[in-house]
Amino acid sequence: MGFDVTLDVLSASFKVHKVILAACSDYFRAMFTLDMREASQSSIYLQFLSAPQLEALLHCSYTGSVSLSWNCIFEFTITALKLQYQPSLDLCLGFLQREINPNSCLDVASFAEAFGIVKLLDYAEDYMLRQFQQTARYSHEVAVLHGKLYILGGKKYYGTADTINSLFRYDPLEDSWEELCSMSQARCSFSLVVLEFKLFAIGGQCHPDYLETVEQYCAAVNSWSSSSSGSSPRRNLIVDPRTPKCCSRA
Repeated sequence: MGFDVTLDVLSASFKVHKVILAACSDYFRAMFTLDMREASQSSIYLQFLSAPQLEALLHCSYTGSVSLSWNCIFEFTITALKLQYQPSLDLCLGFLQREINPNSCLDVASFAEAFGIVKLLDYAEDYMLRQFQQTARYSHEVAVLHGKLYILGGKKYYGTADTINSLFRYDPLEDSWEELCSMSQARCSFSLVVLEFKLFAIGGQCHPDYLETVEQYCAAVNSWSSSSSGSSPRRNLIVDPRTPKCCSRA
């Protein structure tokens, strides 16, 4: 079969082709082409890999497919990232976007932020915002900042004098909720914008008044401050009503 190297892991060995490994992985390409010691070895021990992980990577290299599930996806994606194994990484990222659901979206967003996978983070945050805005009751507003979910304002119930100014944050890594500093103004049905790592609450309603005020929240110090019209994002931002994204206007 022309195998020219053996990859050893704990309790298993796999005979493979260097050219296949180099074509799929920047890690192995560097190993075999940059005059590293392993380039001349007939057997290479990979102590950081398990047999199932390596077998899955090799199966992907030779067949272009791999079996993925929520039980293994995060661990396998980390392995593909470590080895810069692009075919496997593409399949993993495709799985995470295709199979994301309300139970996994926060985990996906946290994972993407932890490993700097920008496109996946954007996708997961878009999904989270759409999902929570569809299910949020009583005119709450939601946003994602630093991989955590923020829920602001709204109403206690559908009354006329029950608008609230609360702010809660959900941390998916800790699976915990935290009550934070409340807005200075109770408001519902308002616009919420994330800009320069701050939350901007814009306008809205507090029965019977329609609000024209803007306030900004800084997560680093857990505090709100008033924002004048000149410094608020309302003059240079458009909130796209179709998605919870904000677009800068030149």
